[in-house]
Amino acid sequence: MIQNQLLAALSETEHRAVVCHLRKVSVSLREVLHQANAEIKYVYFPETCVISILSTMEDGSTVEVGVVGNEGMLGLRVLLGVKKTPHLAAVQVAGSALRMSADLLDQDLKGVGSSLRPLLLPYTQALLSQVSQSVACISQHSIRQRLARWLLAMRDRIESNSLEITHELISLMLGIRRASASENLRELQDRGLIATRRGGIRIVDSQGLENIACECYRIVKEEYDQLYSENSR
Repeated sequence: MIQNQLLAALSETEHRAVVCHLRKVSVSLREVLHQANAEIKYVYFPETCVISILSTMEDGSTVEVGVVGNEGMLGLRVLLGVKKTPHLAAVQVAGSALRMSADLLDQDLKGVGSSLRPLLLPYTQALLSQVSQSVACISQHSIRQRLARWLLAMRDRIESNSLEITHELISLMLGIRRASASENLRELQDRGLIATRRGGIRIVDSQGLENIACECYRIVKEEYDQLYSENSR
């Protein structure tokens, strides 16, 4: 069963041509898949894992500017003919992914009958929309709104209301103090929207969480929903 939605959109013939270049790998929590300003050696098609694209400041602090789950691929700069990335990419939910050599992907994309290019181009647009919306979100919305959006986005990608994440991870992803993460999580729990436990969070009231989340969640979700709809035709 193909768990990555981009690869699932390939025809049977196209999939057979691509699958020989893919290797299934297990990735662990916080494993770094791409180093900032380093050569991209592999691209990843997540299956059950979730990967964060992080911008790192001079003081070492980080903030998430993009996230990739089973809807897409990590390493889109290869599509643009660029083999380096300014961002760090690290695993935020452990799981499996399909890995391909960046050189092999580059060769496929340059081919006349590339099967991946028609899928990756619209996905690139969706990811760029996500990144630009994240930038606006950081500057315009409260921590509580951003936290609600982030929890919902995580839920969508792992397709479960039970999230194996810590307060520390949330603070790193949102670029906030751990105390602020804990305070806002406690407020969401007091409202009956989530239930927290050591090392995890369970979403109890999705609609209530959506009501608190900023419009960025809806905008990005609609972009990806449109992508999935077009790929299924």
